[in-house]
Amino acid sequence: MHNHDTQRSTAQPLDRAFAQSLLDTTPTLVISLDLRGCVRRCNRAAQTLTGVAASSLLGQPFWPRFAPDLDVATPQDTLLHAGAAPERHPFSTALQCADGRVRLIDWTPAPFNNDAGEPELLLIGQEITAQETLRQRLATREVQLRSLLDATPDIIWLKDGAGRWLETSRSGLALFQLEGTDYRGRSDRDLADSAIPLYRDAFLACEESDEEAWRAGGSTRIEENIPLPDGTRRIFDIIKSPVFDEQGERRFLVVFGRDITRIKQVEEDLIRRTQSLDFLAKIGRSFAASLELESVLGRVLREALTLLDATSNSSWIYEPEHDELVCRNAIGPSSEVLRGQRLKLGVGITGVAAARREVILVQDTRDDQRHFKRIDAETGVEVRSLIALPLLYQETLQGVLVCVDDKPNSFDAHDQQLLEALAGTAAMAVYNARQFSEMVSLRDQADAANRAKSTFLANMSHELRTPLNAVLGYSQILIQEAATSAEQRSALRSIHNAGNYLLTLINDILDLAKIEAGRFELFPSAIDPRTLFQQVHEQFQFRTQQKGLSITLEGLERLPRQVELDEKRLRQIVMNLLGNAVKFTEEGGITVSVDYQGERLQVAVSDTGIGIAQNALPLLFSPYSQSGEAKYRRQGTGLGLAISKSLVERMGGRIEVSSRLGQGSRFSFALHAPSVGGGDAPCHTPAPRRITGYRRSDGQSRPLYLLVVDDNEANREVLCGLLKPLGLRVATATTGAEALAQVDQCIPDLVFMDMVMPDMDGIDATRQLLASYPGLRIVAASAMVFAEDRHRAQEAGCVDFLPKPVQWEALIQILSQQLPMTWRYAEAEAPPLAPSATGGLDLRALDSATLEELKARVVRGNGRALKEFATHLMPDHPALAQALLSRIDEYEFEQILRAIDAAR
Repeated sequence: MHNHDTQRSTAQPLDRAFAQSLLDTTPTLVISLDLRGCVRRCNRAAQTLTGVAASSLLGQPFWPRFAPDLDVATPQDTLLHAGAAPERHPFSTALQCADGRVRLIDWTPAPFNNDAGEPELLLIGQEITAQETLRQRLATREVQLRSLLDATPDIIWLKDGAGRWLETSRSGLALFQLEGTDYRGRSDRDLADSAIPLYRDAFLACEESDEEAWRAGGSTRIEENIPLPDGTRRIFDIIKSPVFDEQGERRFLVVFGRDITRIKQVEEDLIRRTQSLDFLAKIGRSFAASLELESVLGRVLREALTLLDATSNSSWIYEPEHDELVCRNAIGPSSEVLRGQRLKLGVGITGVAAARREVILVQDTRDDQRHFKRIDAETGVEVRSLIALPLLYQETLQGVLVCVDDKPNSFDAHDQQLLEALAGTAAMAVYNARQFSEMVSLRDQADAANRAKSTFLANMSHELRTPLNAVLGYSQILIQEAATSAEQRSALRSIHNAGNYLLTLINDILDLAKIEAGRFELFPSAIDPRTLFQQVHEQFQFRTQQKGLSITLEGLERLPRQVELDEKRLRQIVMNLLGNAVKFTEEGGITVSVDYQGERLQVAVSDTGIGIAQNALPLLFSPYSQSGEAKYRRQGTGLGLAISKSLVERMGGRIEVSSRLGQGSRFSFALHAPSVGGGDAPCHTPAPRRITGYRRSDGQSRPLYLLVVDDNEANREVLCGLLKPLGLRVATATTGAEALAQVDQCIPDLVFMDMVMPDMDGIDATRQLLASYPGLRIVAASAMVFAEDRHRAQEAGCVDFLPKPVQWEALIQILSQQLPMTWRYAEAEAPPLAPSATGGLDLRALDSATLEELKARVVRGNGRALKEFATHLMPDHPALAQALLSRIDEYEFEQILRAIDAAR
């Protein structure tokens, strides 16, 4: 006994240590409470969860500290006094821990007696905070899902892998009238057996489509028709999505259905409408494919025949001049008989439809006395049904479309509606075709008139330019003759100026004719706009000074060095506007403003002249229209502004004018003028110099040899008279054949070839010469100056074109470009780099009064008075007087004015 007691007393502490170690290692909360609810024992998990050490827990009341809101008296007393084998009553509490957090604990109580025989309550706790939170979330989600299912108008089913219903939306229940039934856990077949017979087939069909979705292994989409008790059917767009587990076993089937009955109805309606629109669009394209009337009518009949599957049809065109309908086309058995038939409005069914401007539908012609039985007899086909539709465009009758069939009651309201749509399109097509036919006739007439006009103008241009060539050519030759006196030179300049003015008028008329005929061409190139405007400004300075006006050029520094434009036409526009400004201005001045922005050249010409009345502005740009008093209308042809407007528009711009009577006018325009590079160096226009000869630039010494071919003697003499003083060797030929013979004997360096000659014209002569001598350089010289004339010469092989009357500057430019030469000038062997603005004229020897008198005479432009003034200076200033007379003879009034300003 002693040994046994000793062993038991030794083992008992070991058992307690083992038990305490076991309690401390378990994650479960273990707490024992005495009868007062104070902590007697606790394991490590309880200390960790509460955040309080055992020393602070032991002997302290547990519930008031950690669950103050819990009434534990009843369960604790009950458990403590339940007897030797008390029943356990698990309960849960919200435990407030030391860190402020609340933990949900599920407690299992167990009363026991300790070693001292005292009763204690053992609490075994399991934290369920996460589980409870998840449970609450799931409950919330379930409520939300149920609300969503009940609120959605779409049908949603959730089935398990065996096809049993788990959940469905309220609309799904309502569709099959399952409200209030226990559908969960039942299959489609179960529901088919218990549902009303109307839905049996629908449930069985669902079962089959479910199986197809499972076999497909992914979402499937079908359309299902569900019958309704009222006898109608509803169409649903059904999407079935199967869900498998990791082993590939079936878990859930999600079925989504949307009622698309209305959508399908709209789609079908749209399809019908689209088909109708496609048909009408096809008809429209068919009609638009041709504007020829017979072709349009044929298409109308074919489309109508296809549309109605009728026996035959016909188209009748209304002729207002006869107030009749004439059958222009027909398809079917009666076509040959109908073509060419005429009907008065109001006669027959067709005539009545035309007279009333309304559709007439006859289901059986045997009941309508208006039908012509004669035509049926002639064709052998009895017409039983007939529909006649008037073709109306903008309330105007164009004709009647008639469709017939050999069976009664062949046409209905739908056919009439389609034909009315066809008739509207057909009426417009017929109208357009008739208008086009009339336009073609008018165009042919206009083309013939234009051709006649062009031929007349070309011949007239040639006839006028030929004598002008002699006038201008001889005047230029004589002006350059050293033996010509100053007075003779003055008279010759007057002749030359008058000839140039006449040439300007001819050019204006030809330009306008080319513009009106649509044959006007532009030739843009890289030009220096600064130099162009400076040259035009200097040209008009003398004219404005003669009238006592000022002329100002503004904005020149804003222009780029080079732009791409047709220089000739830009100069023509600006000179026309300046000419008008000078013409209609008596006092004040003229301002030319230029600018360049966004690759657009902007030009404005303003004056302080008489202005333009507002009622005259609409006719301002009309050809041959002139405004102002009679003294102004006597100057010019009235073509300048019309031509300028057309030129500006052809160059992509628009000319504008603003004016007030008595206060002046302002003309402005802007042209697209791309900059083509170049620096901003100041522009300079070299002063004109008199050419005295040339030197070859190719190292050879023999004189350059030129051949002039022209059947007109005066033309030959003029060109020779201009060329020979330059030191050139010149030969002539009167015909193309003679030119060929001369070239065979001696090949010239350059040939001037007249284009219009008898027997062999210049085109043929050029081709034959180039065929034998490919390197020969030939320049066309012609009074035929239209663009097509230049093109014909270029195609024949001419390297350049010299228009008649021959202008000295144009001739010199061609020689410089086509021959290996440099010019000799009267001033020096080479042109000076920076010529003096006064031309070397020094007037500082004259007093201020004499200078003022000289300036007044220069401004008045009276050459004779100026010569008298210079002659009076001869005794005192012989060299100065001689230099002054030389400038007067050469009309170098600008240099004289500059010399006066420099001498002050």
